[in-house]
Amino acid sequence: MKVAKSPSLGRFIASICATFCHGFKFTLLGGRRQAVVVNMRLIIALLTALWLAPASAQFGGSGSPCGSGDLNASCQVTGSHLSAPLPTAQGGSASANGLGTGANRVLCSIRAANFNVTTDQACALPAAVTAWAPTSIVVTNCSTSLTLAAGGVYPATSKGGTTLVAATQVYTALTSSSVVLALTMVAGIATTRQTVGTVYLSLTTAQGGAATCDFYVIGNDLT
Repeated sequence: MKVAKSPSLGRFIASICATFCHGFKFTLLGGRRQAVVVNMRLIIALLTALWLAPASAQFGGSGSPCGSGDLNASCQVTGSHLSAPLPTAQGGSASANGLGTGANRVLCSIRAANFNVTTDQACALPAAVTAWAPTSIVVTNCSTSLTLAAGGVYPATSKGGTTLVAATQVYTALTSSSVVLALTMVAGIATTRQTVGTVYLSLTTAQGGAATCDFYVIGNDLT
């Protein structure tokens, strides 16, 4: 295969072949470009290896700038780094659910809870959460404007246990799906350690027509 090379490029390739390409030679005469026969596959492989070598050397031979625990500017922090709790040895503590103990988050939810019934609707916490404290209980994303629905939230079926939200709670503020209503928790509930694994939305008065909303219990995992 005949390939035309410029003098400068020719000299560069010739210097490589002087070391690695035994039996092959470039002939360069005073700036005139000469057609030469070379083992092109070997030359391309050598040039590729030389091109990649700096990156490999910069990153310790692995080709990646981010090693374990590497905090240099080339390593970007991702969501997975932020969500993981610190190891115990670094002053953190991890619960069985993979999130740090004391983390405030949605503990359970009922999507499309029925606000036209007065029966119990269960909101089950993850099995790994064995102790918690509610910080807020919210309702949002309603399918219609609520006018008649009323009722509370309880730690046991049939409106039993120590009430979390009173039976007199109304939902008339929920006039559209974009409204978020924080329910009024009974005094002392936010500062009381809870150990139940399920809470119940249990209305005393139904809406009187088809109506659904999303229901959330938000709190601190004390497991």
